[in-house]
Amino acid sequence: MEISEEEFAENFSYWKQVLLAGRSESHGYPQTFLLGIPATHTWGLNGTRGLVDRYRAYLHQKILFDDGALLSASARRIANGTEAGYVGPSAIRAELENYVFAYLGIHNPYYIRDPLRQLGTVPGFGIFIDTKLESQEPRHCHASWRDLDSPESKMYVLAFRRFLLKPEHGRELANLQAFIRHDGDPWRYWGAEPHFSPDDTWTWTIEFRFQERVPATAFKAILWPIINKASSLMGGRSVHTRLELDADKFQASYPNCTVIKYRVSARSGGGPAALIRASTLAARYFSEWGEFPKILLNTVND
Repeated sequence: MEISEEEFAENFSYWKQVLLAGRSESHGYPQTFLLGIPATHTWGLNGTRGLVDRYRAYLHQKILFDDGALLSASARRIANGTEAGYVGPSAIRAELENYVFAYLGIHNPYYIRDPLRQLGTVPGFGIFIDTKLESQEPRHCHASWRDLDSPESKMYVLAFRRFLLKPEHGRELANLQAFIRHDGDPWRYWGAEPHFSPDDTWTWTIEFRFQERVPATAFKAILWPIINKASSLMGGRSVHTRLELDADKFQASYPNCTVIKYRVSARSGGGPAALIRASTLAARYFSEWGEFPKILLNTVND
């Protein structure tokens, strides 16, 4: 995707004025963690639907060990020879099938639904993507004012290109938005617990798009669910053992990625509440210390 520096600058100025809506910038707005925290990507502990051999029972094994990357819809389709790389109609019309999507916001449980087992939701994996990947050329990485399917995108009858931003511009707008639309609370913008809303948190966050793939070497941290041995969730002990072994294997392969284990149980609803809490705790830790916690997060009370 080719876009000029002038067009990026015009887009940034346009959305900045939308936010300010006549307000003065003379007093300035404080800088928050939104200017530096990694963007997020989420998926669930789903089955592979026969996309790989029988020894790859779960999607995380396919992503982390076979592909070694988050792949775009088109890349997944080519790699698997199937229709596994589905994206929404809006993204297809905008020719975005060749991008991996991420958000400057909390890991969203929407992406941990399990259509294969029809369990509703399952435990979730959450990636924090290293901000170094945002320094690539615009055709390899750009941001967007909003997800194409968000109400605000549909409210403005504008050309698709008007929403395109440089990653640093997207972060500046998020920081400004936290003060203008979220009562000066960047955690409310982020969608952190207790502000998360399953219906609309995703509609107000900046979206990031990475061309073709995000390699595992660019994972700054990963939220890794651990199911309690005694839990009735997804087999309990056997899945617990598999997840622990895979976590150790991944950490050995990618020592620069912080593996943040967090506990999930049937009592926690199978995933959403624990994921939201884990994402919140990890982000708050990062905002204070500039790194992610190398500890197991206690996200449920069993």
